[in-house]
Amino acid sequence: MGQPPQKERFLHAIPLPGLVDPHDLSADRQFAMNLARGMEVLRAFTATTPLLGNREISDRTGLPKPTVSRLTYTLTLLGYLSRDARLQKYRLGPGVLSLGHPLLASMQVRQLAKPFMESLARTTGCTVNLGVRDRDQLVYIDSVRRGRTRRQFGQAIGEFQLVQQLIADSNTARKRDAGQDVIMEASMCKLFASEMCGRVADRAVQLFGGSGYIADNVAERFYRDVRLFRLYEGTSQIHVTNIAKRSMAALAE
Repeated sequence: MGQPPQKERFLHAIPLPGLVDPHDLSADRQFAMNLARGMEVLRAFTATTPLLGNREISDRTGLPKPTVSRLTYTLTLLGYLSRDARLQKYRLGPGVLSLGHPLLASMQVRQLAKPFMESLARTTGCTVNLGVRDRDQLVYIDSVRRGRTRRQFGQAIGEFQLVQQLIADSNTARKRDAGQDVIMEASMCKLFASEMCGRVADRAVQLFGGSGYIADNVAERFYRDVRLFRLYEGTSQIHVTNIAKRSMAALAE
């Protein structure tokens, strides 16, 4: 006896999230192509290329430049891009960060993995990272740095006097909440942070050499931005004066 006819089975490949090509879904009436193009514009920015013009975005995404111009204009108005008027280029705006924060804060795997990451960092003396897949890349969602568990000369670095001083500075906020006078502590924190940022920025420019002065270089922008820290909310010289006056008054008591 012949076998009863069987219905032909069709196997459809199910793409992993994020790996679908928007152009493959052009016939899908439920697929919002304009939204997909806007997301491709945002994905064109990377840590190594944080500043892009319309032409560069077009080259990276394959989208026509007029389309990119409309998308960057819209994304800027919505707060997802920021425009540098001098360079006529864009960078990611705070709106992108606000989208990612709720996801990062609600990922329970970070809390579950934290004790194991800290143990591994303490055992190996290395920085331990936790990541998730995004398309064909890995995105870090948490990190335990060596400094938190690092040991030198047979003891935790938190036992060293200088590190303890840095930790003690954080008590300023607690004292302020209690209504205590924290002018000297606040001046110390502001002076230390401002001067340290300036030194780090200066070293970054030094490492990049001549290219560190070029406007597109991240070191140039960092150096330009942190220079303001020595000026606003009281210059470094004013804070030095506050610290000196209060220190001398304490010694006179």
